[in-house]
Amino acid sequence: MENINFNNDNSYFKPTAEELAKVQQSCVPLNTTRCTEKWVNILNSWQNHQNVGYMYTLESLSSNEQIEKEMCEFLYGVRTKKGDKYSRASLKNAVASISRHLKNSILYWNYNLLDKNSFPKLYATLDGRNEETRNRRCKTT
Repeated sequence: MENINFNNDNSYFKPTAEELAKVQQSCVPLNTTRCTEKWVNILNSWQNHQNVGYMYTLESLSSNEQIEKEMCEFLYGVRTKKGDKYSRASLKNAVASISRHLKNSILYWNYNLLDKNSFPKLYATLDGRNEETRNRRCKTT
């Protein structure tokens, strides 16, 4: 049996943080990355709008209650470029995307905004928007 000396061999190396991040990011589908970027940009635009006036990012908040409050305000207040309300499905995608963004950008964030038990007001806002839309449709027909 051959004795192998690994001390002078390049078989082992310690990857850089950038290399690890790149390989970890490569398993995320491109559409997921794009969707996350889209909704984070929409959230930031909404926060910075003169009628909203938040001068900080969601990532800078430390309490789950404050994040939930602002997410509820966002879900109720955000509109498409044409001024229409987003569908519930779109808003649910927004919540998933923003939750994913928070997990990737806040070290201590171990929550999922899609968890109804952890964020009940957020879900009440989503469901309320759905009822509001349904009631409006019934009145017009």
